Amino acid sequence: MRLVISPLLLPYLIIVSASKQNALLNIIVAVIFVLLAITDFLDGFFARRYQLSTALGALLDPLADKFLLCAVLVALVATQKIWFLWALIFLLREFIVMGVRSMALECGFSVPVSWAGKIKTVAQYSYLTIVLLNTGNHNYIRHIDMVESVLLCFSVIITIVSGYWYCASFINQLKKGKQ
Repeated sequence: MRLVISPLLLPYLIIVSASKQNALLNIIVAVIFVLLAITDFLDGFFARRYQLSTALGALLDPLADKFLLCAVLVALVATQKIWFLWALIFLLREFIVMGVRSMALECGFSVPVSWAGKIKTVAQYSYLTIVLLNTGNHNYIRHIDMVESVLLCFSVIITIVSGYWYCASFINQLKKGKQ
């Protein structure tokens, strides 16, 4: 579901809602985004809980996560709701970590998912939800700009920290393997 809705429907809805500046439309788009984000959590939860993990699921789940994040970021940059540098930081981290994990597999080991990576996902999704809700008309949510700024700062910091953690973990495991 995320693989189809994320790159096709969600960017269109974001662009339409940005052009209309309609609070209800923004809420609908934000709810769709949150539901897609929740499916990310539920996929992993049910797969682990009921031992339903498959090779295809292990391949498609991270891809669906990247599609969701990339589609939302590109649409928000296109509508000038976020600065391209923030999107670039978020996306660079995703592709660097994907590369690090691929190199680790080539070397015969894996880099486990970290607490920082999980916090990063929650922080980014929270930030993007607030951005989607923000119409610029502050009659329906007070102080939304401040909340958005705080979430942005935290998201950028945890994105960089978690990216560093994955790279450091890879290098440490690589050094252990060469000893």
